Amino acid sequence: MAGRALAFSDARVVELIKTHFVPVAADDWYQRRRKDQTGRYFRYIVGQVRPQPNLNASLQGLYIFTATGELLGHRNSAKHANFTQRVIQKSLARWKRLAPTHTRPNAIVIPDLPSSVLNHPYAPEPSANATILRVVSRALDYDQNDQLIAWQHDNPARGAHPAYDHVWLLPEEINSILERASSRDSFDIPASVVARLARFHLVDNTRGEPNHWKPEDLHHVTLVAQRRIRDANKVRLELNGKFSMQDSENHSGYTGAWQGTLEIDRSGPKVTHFDLFALGEHWGEGRWTPGARPGRTPLAIAIRLADGNGLGDKVPPQALRSPERYFNALERP
Repeated sequence: MAGRALAFSDARVVELIKTHFVPVAADDWYQRRRKDQTGRYFRYIVGQVRPQPNLNASLQGLYIFTATGELLGHRNSAKHANFTQRVIQKSLARWKRLAPTHTRPNAIVIPDLPSSVLNHPYAPEPSANATILRVVSRALDYDQNDQLIAWQHDNPARGAHPAYDHVWLLPEEINSILERASSRDSFDIPASVVARLARFHLVDNTRGEPNHWKPEDLHHVTLVAQRRIRDANKVRLELNGKFSMQDSENHSGYTGAWQGTLEIDRSGPKVTHFDLFALGEHWGEGRWTPGARPGRTPLAIAIRLADGNGLGDKVPPQALRSPERYFNALERP
């Protein structure tokens, strides 16, 4: 499944999936490019869709299929709960008409996939000891008392739901922060880290895949660390800064401030706490994110340390489709 899957927050759809299916979520951009067994299996399933899609173009959608790869149902978008529920129910009806050799428990045995055959450029994993951060974006509004609240809209495709992503920080970047904290009370967070956070994670992705900022779009971005605790075991830093991004044609922009805390255990070293909150005014929209609210509107973004216990924490950052650009955000456009 790829794209805006808003129907999967609907209680009826969730119950159908929990009761009758083994859910799998994957990024279509990676799957259609894979040359390994997983990629071939995905294209075999998609190849059953009629009319036949262009296998070299976007293959996003909801696919319902058997363990042997027989397609039972398909829909390009899961934005609407009623349509999604209808596809699921029709697929269940087709399943019930299949022979018992396909449907009885343990009728199909699926062998383990050898890790050696993975097409790793399209099956990215974080490096050893990488720090994984969760990102949550939320469109906000003001109530009658001028207090910030979650923005509401009857059509969730307009961006009324939170959106999610991940940040990957490399061990050498955490080492660089720790070295600076060992000798200075106040210092700038490494520019490469700040540029990555700003370009790829200070974005409005509440309506779909956002346009990422280019290096020249970062008009003013700062993130300063103030050392609060330093001892033999850990360093605790207070983070504060401002940001202002705007594309060259002023189609979109985001201006505001961010603040938070970072704690690093010297053994390892290992990040044990990360909490960064950005709040500002966003305007404009991108190619895949139409329907923005008019004018400048409040947007909040929270970046926090992932505990690593959930399968979702293995999902790569959306911008990692270009690792060179993601990890070299200062130089790569």
